Amino acid sequence: MTDSDVTKLQNDYFCFCEMLSLFAVGHFNFVCDKDETISFSRLNADFRFKDWKLKIKKSICNEIPFIAIYVEKDVKYKIVLIPSVFADSSELLSEVKSNEIADEYSICTPREEYAGDTILLDITNIESFRRIQQIVLRAMIYADVEKTECPFCNNKLAHTIGSDGKSVYECKSCRTEIAEEYCPVSDKKFFFTRIENYSPRISSEEEWLAKRKSEALMYFRNITKINDKTEIICPICGGIHK
Repeated sequence: MTDSDVTKLQNDYFCFCEMLSLFAVGHFNFVCDKDETISFSRLNADFRFKDWKLKIKKSICNEIPFIAIYVEKDVKYKIVLIPSVFADSSELLSEVKSNEIADEYSICTPREEYAGDTILLDITNIESFRRIQQIVLRAMIYADVEKTECPFCNNKLAHTIGSDGKSVYECKSCRTEIAEEYCPVSDKKFFFTRIENYSPRISSEEEWLAKRKSEALMYFRNITKINDKTEIICPICGGIHK
């Protein structure tokens, strides 16, 4: 494969990730103004859902193009997506992290790694757009201080006590629960989500299939990673806090 072939492949994949991001947001309650003009050569599109504002913008950091997603309600939350077809994109991620301030960063890859700071976005994988929606859901929760409206289904949240005794914000319509957890290792707090009274079962499968089923256990409504017992994996230290 020549350098020009690689460049074209990378540009095409970047465009695919732009289109997928727009599709994911547009099928997750957000709408843009009917007169909004979207140009993929200089993408800068604004969306709104209730009191949430969202912007998808193409940006460049030290000649590395990336997709920035800004979510704002009570506070701002910034997501950086770096589409890359290369096998090792750790240098790209490190470079952008060093020069671009954001709340989270991810390499978008069409490869099957899907680990660490990478997310699988591939035209042959139907769940790709849901992975972007999962990121947007997380951003909406962190951008929302009051938590009176469900970011998932557009209904009201009620502040209540969950089945485990934790204080949660619960949606009676879609049964989504939003709770705050404490990481004793870092002395920091984080949010996690779950579905009320929902305990999926894991079946024994081939490794790749088990990985995919585990990923979708919570129907992409979890904003933290979970293990095969649906236990929350702390996004700060990587442990499981009982």
